[in-house]
Amino acid sequence: MGGVPDLLFVIDTNMEELSIQEAKKLGIPVIAILDSNSNPDHITYPVPGNDDATRSIKLYCRLVADTI
Repeated sequence: MGGVPDLLFVIDTNMEELSIQEAKKLGIPVIAILDSNSNPDHITYPVPGNDDATRSIKLYCRLVADTI
């Protein structure tokens, strides 16, 4: 990478806990999909939603990709 990312987008906060901790240390804001079993600590922009269903994940990824 050429530098520090401007933002981190995470679907499953439980699987990406280490990435979220690293982003916090580097001051990178985090957007994350939060399911009922997700920890909202250290998430800058929480988005409530289902992080398990394939259709939901495809929707989130498509929306983020279209936005970028």
